Amino acid sequence: FSVEVENGSLTHPDGDFTLTWESSTTRTWVEGVETFFLVDDEYQVTGNAEGTDRNGNPYTINTQSPMEFNIVCPWIKKGKLRISPSGKPDRILDYGNGTCDNDAIITIGETDFNINL
Repeated sequence: FSVEVENGSLTHPDGDFTLTWESSTTRTWVEGVETFFLVDDEYQVTGNAEGTDRNGNPYTINTQSPMEFNIVCPWIKKGKLRISPSGKPDRILDYGNGTCDNDAIITIGETDFNINL
């Protein structure tokens, strides 16, 4: 499935700021397509996005390795994104090795930061 977002925006309820984005992603059903059971369904998402943050600063996001989802897991199980905020070092967001958990790592330069999603 292809998903395109054009002129997307999100405005804070008080009108304090607005985020904008455009994206182009592909969602590929990789497991469970042949069965009626949802518990074995898995899919991958790849693509890219660009927009502005709450301060109006531009950014881009590109898939480095497909993000992997399982329908019974509330977290992204695996995959990497490159986040490139304008004028700042790139960040790599690594969702892990395929385990269903809320742990991820953001790498900026040579420094890793463990985060909980």
